[in-house]
Amino acid sequence: MMPSIFIAPAGIRATSRVCYRTRAYSTKPEKVTLQKYLNDPVKVTVIPISDKDSFVYYKHTESLFNSQSRILKTEKWIVEKSVKLWGKLKKSPKSYNKKIVSMVQSLLNSTPWSENSLLTIPSESYILKRIKGETDKAQEIRLTLKDYTVKAHKVDTQPLHIYYPAEISNPGECLKQMKRLYQDGLAYHKKWTLYCILGLPLTIPLILIPLIPNVPGFYLSYRAYVNIKAYLGAKHLKSLLENSNQQLEFKELQGYSDVYKRGNSSHPQGTQEGPKIAPKLLLNKQTLPLILDFLKVHELESDLNKVIFQKSKQQEEIKN
Repeated sequence: MMPSIFIAPAGIRATSRVCYRTRAYSTKPEKVTLQKYLNDPVKVTVIPISDKDSFVYYKHTESLFNSQSRILKTEKWIVEKSVKLWGKLKKSPKSYNKKIVSMVQSLLNSTPWSENSLLTIPSESYILKRIKGETDKAQEIRLTLKDYTVKAHKVDTQPLHIYYPAEISNPGECLKQMKRLYQDGLAYHKKWTLYCILGLPLTIPLILIPLIPNVPGFYLSYRAYVNIKAYLGAKHLKSLLENSNQQLEFKELQGYSDVYKRGNSSHPQGTQEGPKIAPKLLLNKQTLPLILDFLKVHELESDLNKVIFQKSKQQEEIKN
């Protein structure tokens, strides 16, 4: 099979390239405005955390969900019911419910931040594939994964755009971080899905005690579900990077790097102490609100706060 080559957009001269497996990507991508980024119906946004890690955010419009999927409909119904139940538990004035909420919240804060990144990437079967019309290339046709798989070798797929701050990262670094994200995610979440499922039978005796809620059982069920979702997100990310039928185009988002510069202008960075070097954190309490406002991704506030908490804690441990 011939390798899939990223072709730089018209007017962009690709003087150098970075390779990933059999694919090549231009290291001089197109610069795009914020408005064009916001209007993109499906995109991947790279949010640098440090000089070594990034939060990868897959965002899409509701219209791209596969409405024919019964599994998706059932999952949405279960999630809505669970959210309402959790909301009631959080608002409960009873002391033991408050302790349960505090304990569960503490456990959730200890799960790796990379999980939250993978959870933004839906299962590949949940998202409609966007292809170009056979006669009119400007026309967009949307297919389920099942239909797309049959026609993949005959059609041109609409490119998926990956936005990043050009003065902080580059396509090669983005690819490296996304590859590590899916590789670690596949191994980690497969293992913990199995552990959660194996632990569920051990909570059955609690069901026989009517006055005590089976909190461990509910928690393990939830964690099994989340690990499966994160695993499917990692699997989808792997497909995006390795499937030669999927076109990927890196985009330099204008003004994105400046947001980091403003937030970090007065923020102390990592320091060197002997042989230990504290990591340089680009995402912090100063840059977070600026990034949320600029990218219009306020739905990520709790996820990115978790990243800052965990990375800051790691930084302190390295310093000490």
